Amino acid sequence: MNLLPLLAMVLGAVVLVLFVALLFVRPGWLRSRRAPAPIAPLSSPPTYPRALRAPAEGGYLGTVRVSDGSAVRIHGLGGRGRVKLVLAAEGLVLERRGTNDLLVDEQELGGGEVREGVLVVRWTHGGVALETSIRLDPTGDTAGWARSLRQMGIGT
Repeated sequence: MNLLPLLAMVLGAVVLVLFVALLFVRPGWLRSRRAPAPIAPLSSPPTYPRALRAPAEGGYLGTVRVSDGSAVRIHGLGGRGRVKLVLAAEGLVLERRGTNDLLVDEQELGGGEVREGVLVVRWTHGGVALETSIRLDPTGDTAGWARSLRQMGIGT
């Protein structure tokens, strides 16, 4: 019995499967090699911000780049946790438990909207467009916060 033709067919099938797999994996490799734009260090909030509306608390869900939807993990933006929002004359202050607080300067704010019950804050920092998602506690006025952020935001 001659196994050479059978072996050649199996080997050909394996090579074909590997080739097709590489075709599907290659775009991911190329995408991962492109470095996203760096994000500059974040601003520290003022010691005593002048609140423009009552603060709200909720869960910080994370920040993503608008350009490709990739999660931002530097400067403490990647971790989830509790957050207190203060809309101040200086901008949006995020007082985050367990990590540094941050200020989204009023000139960086691009507005806000509600998506599936989550407050999404649009902002730009160092030329990078970002979106931060926050699920306010049930007592928080998510729609009211989105309105306030739209009124304060530039280009909205």
